[in-house]
Amino acid sequence: MYPSQFRQHFVGQFENQLALEQVTTRLDVNLPCERFAHFGGILTFARADLSGISFAISAKTLLTWAQWRVWATMKHTERPYAQQSSVPGRYVLSADGVRLTLNAEEVEDLDWILCKAWEGFLQAANELEKYWRFLRFPRLTHDEQGFVVARVSRDTWRAMLDFANTHDFEKGDTSRHIFDRSAGLLKIYNPSSRQTTASVHHLVLKAVSDGESALQWEQDSLLLIWQPPTVAPGDSSLVGPAGYWDVEHAHEWLVDTFAGWANDWAKQTQAPETRTGWLRRTRGHPPAEPFELHIDSHAILPRRDFHSPRTVSELIEFCTHLQGHFYLDKSGVPVKRETTTNVLQLVLRFLSLGGEGERRYIAGKLTLRSDMLDGAIPGLIADTSKRFDLVAWLDNALRCLIQLLRNAERLTQSDIDFAVDLLMPAANRVREDLLCQAFSLRASS
Repeated sequence: MYPSQFRQHFVGQFENQLALEQVTTRLDVNLPCERFAHFGGILTFARADLSGISFAISAKTLLTWAQWRVWATMKHTERPYAQQSSVPGRYVLSADGVRLTLNAEEVEDLDWILCKAWEGFLQAANELEKYWRFLRFPRLTHDEQGFVVARVSRDTWRAMLDFANTHDFEKGDTSRHIFDRSAGLLKIYNPSSRQTTASVHHLVLKAVSDGESALQWEQDSLLLIWQPPTVAPGDSSLVGPAGYWDVEHAHEWLVDTFAGWANDWAKQTQAPETRTGWLRRTRGHPPAEPFELHIDSHAILPRRDFHSPRTVSELIEFCTHLQGHFYLDKSGVPVKRETTTNVLQLVLRFLSLGGEGERRYIAGKLTLRSDMLDGAIPGLIADTSKRFDLVAWLDNALRCLIQLLRNAERLTQSDIDFAVDLLMPAANRVREDLLCQAFSLRASS
């Protein structure tokens, strides 16, 4: 039986279980943590006639609603989670197969609940991200526990496993004999686990295709998945160079160190040309190309640190990644006005870098006259009627800035630092979006 009402402004948390209550509404959520790296909850509405309702709400829906509520101003009356119905004072909530009618009080209570849920999610997600350092790497819907660090061919994966099994830690004492033999996983053994409670392995990588672990003799390309450390209830793993490697560390080692080891070994162990190769030459066919091991990084961003641009080319690359992100953003979640106006201020600052062609391009994107940009852009920034909360404006502003920066042979470090500072609101929003994407998957049953 449902209560007639809940407590007011109630926030209760035990470990990763968060309970929120606001008179007519209650939300119970699982916050992401090391043992359960997922997000989702159960939403309950109390009614005076005891006809309340509870239903599960997916991470994707809950995060979209919560992020929208935090970023939208209160002038936005058309909420994605409460559509105005034909009956005055009534709203329709529709999500995940559930549809019910809310009154104005319930909508306002849900607003408060979503704001508090966002605060709890953001704190928990940031804490886990600082520990695992996964921000630049995506998750897959069919492999929800780990993060994709690289893409390889099946031939490369076979060579990687062959190298690892040949260099099992029990077979030698060189710097490369660090692996724990496995038929389908790449495991790096942690010798310090014999004397401490550290993880038995520094790293466990698996290759997946179409949601299944790949066998060595299959074909086509594979995604390499960083597997999180196994944690017993009540315990926490030691993540770091001496324990289990985080995602960034694992990716760096894989691309910068292991790729070279395995490639050199594969070339040295290749069998000399057989009679088949001799027949290919006599029949006019070129000899087969020697095997080359390739590990392609799957990082979404070129670097983890958003404050890192130090050259014009790095600044352009930074802006290009921001622009690409907002171009693809179809969530409907608004941005803060200053996020867009900051970029427009940079367009004005670097306007002198543009020629006639760039000025016409900018005028077209911003719907201004090309011969009056110097005076029109400040007026545009000051125009409060413009919907700078829409990502389309931010996308166009970033395109204009990139167009100008491409003409810059060099910029002073002061100019680059100034640009990075003004781009931080956009970069922080990208960070939030990436965290939402990482936890917008349905947890495995």
